[in-house]
Amino acid sequence: MKLTVVIPIYNVEKYLGRCINSLLNTEGIGDVEIILVDDGSYDGSTEIENEYINRYSNIFLVKQDNAGPSAARNVGLEKASGDYVFFCDSDDMVVPALFSRVIDTLESTDADIVLWDAVLIDEDDSLLNSKYSNDYVHVGLSDNDGLISGRQLFDKTLSYNSNFPATVWLGAYKKKYLIENALFFENGLIHEDELWAFKVLFNAQSIRYIKDSVYQYRVRKGSLTNPLDNDRSLSADSLVQVYSELYSFFESQQPNDLLIKKVESVLTQRYLHMIFKYELYRYDCRNKIDKRLLWRTSGRIKDRVKVVLLWAKEIHFEVIGK
Repeated sequence: MKLTVVIPIYNVEKYLGRCINSLLNTEGIGDVEIILVDDGSYDGSTEIENEYINRYSNIFLVKQDNAGPSAARNVGLEKASGDYVFFCDSDDMVVPALFSRVIDTLESTDADIVLWDAVLIDEDDSLLNSKYSNDYVHVGLSDNDGLISGRQLFDKTLSYNSNFPATVWLGAYKKKYLIENALFFENGLIHEDELWAFKVLFNAQSIRYIKDSVYQYRVRKGSLTNPLDNDRSLSADSLVQVYSELYSFFESQQPNDLLIKKVESVLTQRYLHMIFKYELYRYDCRNKIDKRLLWRTSGRIKDRVKVVLLWAKEIHFEVIGK
């Protein structure tokens, strides 16, 4: 078996059928293993899961107590029979006509990773035009690049774009590569896929890119990273940990290398964006944000302005005691 699709599931009865159907409508999907990992759902997801596993011999169900998407993905990875693993979120979809190209490519490559792009959709499956759309496109890469290394991937992408797509569902990953390098997801984190994806991509020896928007990422209120009550405390703690670990990782990869400095600048740009988007300076974790590191790794004037503003914001919230 060449490919296993792992789908972590937690209370997504509204979208789960659409996700699985998009896979099942793909030519060649009968030779693909699909593992549903139910992470303690208590809505109608269980009935939907049972319907599919009873109808399709290539769909399997694993149930566990709620432990988060990282734990669910790790379980799926360990149980996967395929040479490659694709982690698909249960509220998203693939484009069947394009995902069939992924299946064909995996039959003819031995790359550590096969990458593709994504588009944004809303709760009704309609395409979204957003200023963040390019965050899920590998700008600078081409179908004609052949096999490139992780370092080449970062270099080419960052030469054309000031951001870098680092999301788990933008690729299929060779299971042997992940297991041998202990590239598992860190349990208990939100935004864990960003930490994982940076490490996985940078360490890869061979990457194949498909220039198609194979994946449809759903933007919706009520997801783990976009809660209904706007309480960002869990995101705040996780983001500080994720970026702290990312800086440490890249500092260990030839710290004087020009590419590493460029990557660190992008990390700082992304981190500052998240700090202000989620107002991390409001939470207790603000004392763990290394402003000196942010200042040192800022590659743009506006990022340095944000660091100064962050200092002022933190002082303000320390004074008012909130």
